[in-house]
Amino acid sequence: MNTLADRIQEKLPWAGELGVSPHWFRHTAVTAIERIAGYAVARAFAGHTAENGEATNTYIKAQETEVAQAVQTMTGESHPLARQAEPDGRRT
Repeated sequence: MNTLADRIQEKLPWAGELGVSPHWFRHTAVTAIERIAGYAVARAFAGHTAENGEATNTYIKAQETEVAQAVQTMTGESHPLARQAEPDGRRT
């Protein structure tokens, strides 16, 4: 029985719709660490080794807006799918 996920889904209806589970939390955490510190750090955080490092790819997914932002940063030209920066530096 997955009691933690059951309790979360009971209190937050959207969590059930998204399929929140312990694996979902792990996926979210590994993705966040990769965004902050890079692939190698995310792989170590997930407990993956060079031998099973490809397993990390299961957790790392790029969003279309992130790819567009990277292209925009690389080329120095605006991209219509990139999130635009707010005056305080946040992305919308």
